[in-house]
Amino acid sequence: MLFHFPLIVYYSGMTKKKTLQSKIQNNIIVKDNDLINSSYELTLNESRLLLACISLVDSRDGVNDKDLFKVEVKDIQDLCGVVHVGGFHRELVEASERLYEREISIGSKDSTEYGKTRWISKYLVDDMNRTIELQFT
Repeated sequence: MLFHFPLIVYYSGMTKKKTLQSKIQNNIIVKDNDLINSSYELTLNESRLLLACISLVDSRDGVNDKDLFKVEVKDIQDLCGVVHVGGFHRELVEASERLYEREISIGSKDSTEYGKTRWISKYLVDDMNRTIELQFT
């Protein structure tokens, strides 16, 4: 199933108009096993927000720790078919707050290499324009 909702893509100071259909057709998302296991603990809105931001990553350019990925709440709402408009913005803000607090375990203590990281290192909310920006760790 392909989606045709327009997204405004804000990436490294540039603005580009794209559709989700073109993003889905042209990009592949690859997940690490530790990342997959940690994603099972995410709420629906945390997953929606993460995937909306991940869809903005251009894999040819990579991601650095300074990149911010901005999504409009309306785009996620339209894409997901959310009808309760009033509270959805607040729910995504709360999802951002939880993502900032959540940890991802890397490896296991049974191995010689293990540790923890977070899903995001920063989130910025613009209530007036109803946008949320995430910065991945």
